[in-house]
Amino acid sequence: MKLRTNKKGFTLVELMIVVAIIGILAALAIPAFIKYINRSKTAEASNILSNVSGAAKGYFEGDQVFSPPTGDQPWHLADVSGAVTARAERPGMPVPLTDKVFPGGDAGSFTTHVNFPVGGAKGVPDTDNSAALNTAALHKLNLVLEEPTYFGYHIQSTGTGGAATFQVAACHDFTGTAAATTTCTEAITDSHAVILDCEADIEDGTNLGATCFPPYTLNEFL
Repeated sequence: MKLRTNKKGFTLVELMIVVAIIGILAALAIPAFIKYINRSKTAEASNILSNVSGAAKGYFEGDQVFSPPTGDQPWHLADVSGAVTARAERPGMPVPLTDKVFPGGDAGSFTTHVNFPVGGAKGVPDTDNSAALNTAALHKLNLVLEEPTYFGYHIQSTGTGGAATFQVAACHDFTGTAAATTTCTEAITDSHAVILDCEADIEDGTNLGATCFPPYTLNEFL
């Protein structure tokens, strides 16, 4: 006499419950994983802005000199006419304290990318930023970008002497919702941005210093 054994499998309800549980876990885990990956990419901006901070402060507090248009400080344009009255502004002569600026000059504003990177991907730096002034500013800031980056950088330098200010905004549109014409500044509303601000300090009547504040983040992973 043969014994009959009951072989019981999963019911449709049980399978549906398992699928539902997997779906819930995935819904919780995938966004957290994406956010973790995006956070890791922001390390680029933090590292670069840290270097820029030291370079901007060092340049402002250092010796600034008059330079020819293609020199390393073209915002301090030298007078190469040779006139007696212009000797103080010949190439290599020191810039007066009241005319000191951050890299880029008293009205510098440019970006490293035409459109800052989107969707977690890297963007190619803008090769049109080959103007002598912009190139010189990037070199002074140790921000010479030769490879694609996760962030686009917007450099703004304004004012002279004790009124000089400086800002770098690092932006990435993780959601892909920013308009193509959006400029990377602290006024943006739909992209992740890390902002660095620096300003002149009047230490005494014969010297100027500079303070660069810790970077802060806007619109974190909207």
